[in-house]
Amino acid sequence: MTPTEPRRTRTALAALTLIGAIAAIGAMSGRPSPTLVLGPTTMHRVASVTAGKLQRQVFGYFYPSAVNPDPQGDPPRAYQSWQFPLLSTAAFFALHVEWDGTVAHDDAWTAWNSSNMGALIATAHAAGTKVVVAIDSFDGSTQSAHDQFCGALDMRAGTVTQIVNEIKAKGVDGVNVDYEGTNPTLCPGGSDPTAMLTDLVAKLRAQLPEPYQITVSTYASGAESNNGAFDLPGMNPNVDAYFIMAYDMNYSQAIQQQLGCGQECLAPTAALASYAWSDTRAINEYIAAGVPASKIILGIPYYGYGGCVNGTGNNVPPNGVVQGSLTAIDYIDAAAEHSYPPNSQFVSHTDNIDTAGQERWDTWTTPSCPQGQSMELYWDDANSIGKKYDLINRAGLAGVGLFTLSYGGGSSELWDTIASHFTTLPGPPLQPAADAGDGSALVSWNAPSVNGSAISSYTVVANPGGQTVTVNGGQRWARMSGLTDGASYTFAISATNSYGTGPTSVSTNSVTPSSAARHLSYFAEGTTKPGFQEFVTLANSSSVPATTTLEYEYPAGLAPTFQAVAIGANSRATVDVNQTIGAWHDVSVVVNSASPSLIAERPMYFNVCLSPSLCLNGGDVGAAVQPAKEWDFAEGYTGPGFQEYVTVANPSATATANVSVRYLFLGGGTGTTTLTIPPTTRSTLDVNSLVGPNQQVAIQLTSDIPTVAERPMYFNTCFTFCFDGGHVAAGAVPSTSMAFAEGHTGDGLTEYLVIGNPSGQAATVTATYQFGTGQGAPISKQYTVPASGRSSIHVDDEVGVGKDVSITLASSVPVVAERPMYFNFTRQGQTQNGGHDAVGVAPGKSWYFAEGFTGTGFQTLYSFLNPGSAPITVTLAYQGLYGSLGVHQVGIAGNSRVTVDAATQVPAWQDVSLAATSDQPFVAERPEYFSTCQFGFCFDGGSDATGVVPSS
Repeated sequence: MTPTEPRRTRTALAALTLIGAIAAIGAMSGRPSPTLVLGPTTMHRVASVTAGKLQRQVFGYFYPSAVNPDPQGDPPRAYQSWQFPLLSTAAFFALHVEWDGTVAHDDAWTAWNSSNMGALIATAHAAGTKVVVAIDSFDGSTQSAHDQFCGALDMRAGTVTQIVNEIKAKGVDGVNVDYEGTNPTLCPGGSDPTAMLTDLVAKLRAQLPEPYQITVSTYASGAESNNGAFDLPGMNPNVDAYFIMAYDMNYSQAIQQQLGCGQECLAPTAALASYAWSDTRAINEYIAAGVPASKIILGIPYYGYGGCVNGTGNNVPPNGVVQGSLTAIDYIDAAAEHSYPPNSQFVSHTDNIDTAGQERWDTWTTPSCPQGQSMELYWDDANSIGKKYDLINRAGLAGVGLFTLSYGGGSSELWDTIASHFTTLPGPPLQPAADAGDGSALVSWNAPSVNGSAISSYTVVANPGGQTVTVNGGQRWARMSGLTDGASYTFAISATNSYGTGPTSVSTNSVTPSSAARHLSYFAEGTTKPGFQEFVTLANSSSVPATTTLEYEYPAGLAPTFQAVAIGANSRATVDVNQTIGAWHDVSVVVNSASPSLIAERPMYFNVCLSPSLCLNGGDVGAAVQPAKEWDFAEGYTGPGFQEYVTVANPSATATANVSVRYLFLGGGTGTTTLTIPPTTRSTLDVNSLVGPNQQVAIQLTSDIPTVAERPMYFNTCFTFCFDGGHVAAGAVPSTSMAFAEGHTGDGLTEYLVIGNPSGQAATVTATYQFGTGQGAPISKQYTVPASGRSSIHVDDEVGVGKDVSITLASSVPVVAERPMYFNFTRQGQTQNGGHDAVGVAPGKSWYFAEGFTGTGFQTLYSFLNPGSAPITVTLAYQGLYGSLGVHQVGIAGNSRVTVDAATQVPAWQDVSLAATSDQPFVAERPEYFSTCQFGFCFDGGSDATGVVPSS
């Protein structure tokens, strides 16, 4: 055994008994046992599950406290809260075997022989659940000068007799052997612990033939070597299954080079993959060692570890401590930490190493940590536990092991997760949400696990009142009418298949129907075709929660679909469009909310080949806009390596849009295209095909009814340097003045200014270039743009390289302007190449951004331009998924610009939105650069967006 093996995988929590059932045994691996902290009693809703047939084993340990609870005990931890139809085996943990082979007559023995134990057995058997007794003995302690582990093994014959008698007297169904040793060498006197444990199991099988169940608990590393006396091939003939204790991996990870903490540090208690020790590694090693998948029960933890830390980074050691001093917190209390009154500034994250496992870690401030420090807790919530269940199903294992039901058996979401993964019933619909209208509500959800057969229908139930609406199994939204304005409602959803109705979802957010006016904003562009990942990010800068309905509109022939989204006060939400509507859709989105303060953006990432000669990866972000009868675009190019589109959405529910597209070429000259767009649909124009190759082209789009238009462009080419990616811009309204906050020349970036003039007379445009602090005084230059034409200016040539540059424009006639930038540079060892684009806007006193991320591989920046001569102060209020991320201020000198890195003002790994305000007009943009692998592909590049104002 090497010192990095996770050899002791359950003993820390076994020692942390809720009722003092067993003595501390953490010292067996040289680790002090942590302290299990129980917060205030939290009553969890018990799931109402009509269980279908279990498809795999669900093997759950429970402490004696489940049958003999302390008068001050926590009711949800008692067995009456369990869903026995979703348990194949309940294992009493444990009868303790002394050094002489006898069973200790302690609190566990008292509980085992209590009338409550008899009631539990009767309840379990009535539900078809087996009950077994666990016997345990642990290395590292002595009693009466005898070695505990070796002595118990040496006296195994007497143990077998006693245990067999107990099993038959109680009428239970088998035994679980939990003998944990750390010394693979010979016991005192020369006995071989491996051979003795194998013989113990053989003796039990001889007296407990099938259908009695015999399972053996083994370490995650038990198949890698003989550690802990596990002779897997030798025990195989007499064992029904191995319970792999695949948890307490955090210490073993810490001293691996991967983390290199040198002591115990915070990491997933049970990693799915990616870490040195993981569930995936353990399963592969057991199967390679000859253990059939059908004999593997993968144990998972219903607990996690936390400690006081400086800052909020992940994978850090707790402060001023040594190995083994982390605090263990069970599932029930971990799930409720955010609601405990002393705790504040609560933020949840997912692990950034094991992205497939999505293990959760939370940070918060609490009086139990010194001032200036925060508590950080790694634990598995229902989502990450579900990922482990997915692994069990993919690997075809016997089933899952739960340590322990005493830590999470009262949590409805855990039973629902079992039902959704291991029964013939459909699981509970996921992530339900509601948005109220006038006397109505839109309720939506994500699809549950589909088990025994396809989902035939969903039923939504309102509370209060019990009103229901049922929709077909292919639809994941429902509109419920007949509700009372001014009354508050929540909704729950269940799915039905040919086996019956599955568990009900958790309740939606509470909504109150009202006749209040709605506020709408729109996106024309979007796609979920292979190689594309689309999101909608929603920022709520209000002090009250908000809800919205997203309406997804498609090309002609497909009806719109809907989704409700809830956003907390001073928070943001991220909607995965691919997950919501599925693949292979070109899609436009309408954001429809009663809240006037909701901001929406649409990030898209891609790694795709649009043709055999045009492969690219990158991303872009678009901001929601209002419909208009005219849209103008300055930028456009159909040269080699470029592909230009225009997407047009008609949000009208009744009228067809008749659209005229006018092309304005470099130096003058025009062309036209017409199209009709049916109600609530979108169309895509291939500009390359319509205007021909090698054209620098601006576009004027007009319609007889308001529409929404965007211009996506993709590229893979070389000039100055090579780059590939894409950018997008919404159309603009021509104006005589506008400004850009962002811009940089040189250092691997090159910048352009493109001006489109749709008017019938030439435009004289004055551009004033303003620079970052210390980079020189503003420079003004004048350009002429022909009537019905466009011009392109290389900013690098105008101002020189190495400049942070903002631009203000003043024109003799209304024009539109865009600022495309292309780049190929290396930052912090990561190469990023691509391009982004922004449309010129008028200065304002408030700018809002919904999108932003401070995780590894991303850099979110904010550029601010002060076009006035007097200095100004801009207030920056950041929002995250769970509320405010703080307020900062930045000063900007007159006729100057500054850049703020979000990572210097908010914690790492935050989805972040921003509200930027000042008492004087300014301009704000958000350039974002990225180099990462997510969503099933890798991509690098950048995006840029000008701040927006709330929808009208």
